[in-house]
Amino acid sequence: MCFASFAVKSMATLRWLALAANACFMLYGWMESVALSLVFNAILVPVNARRLWEIRRLSADHPGHASILSLTAVYHNLLRQWAEV
Repeated sequence: MCFASFAVKSMATLRWLALAANACFMLYGWMESVALSLVFNAILVPVNARRLWEIRRLSADHPGHASILSLTAVYHNLLRQWAEV
């Protein structure tokens, strides 16, 4: 999942990956009796779910909104700069 997070371009996809990672770490915490991992990732699930819901709502309500387009452009430019290094 870590490598997949570097390949995706959408924040919504990153949130889905974060939710999947939370589920995996919660399973690990439960199977290995690591309470800290279980509790920490259980706290992060509603945070990631809420952010995903906000992204989906904003995208549906304002598909061409300037904030979405500017964030996409900033992210794209950062990727180009990092690729040149």
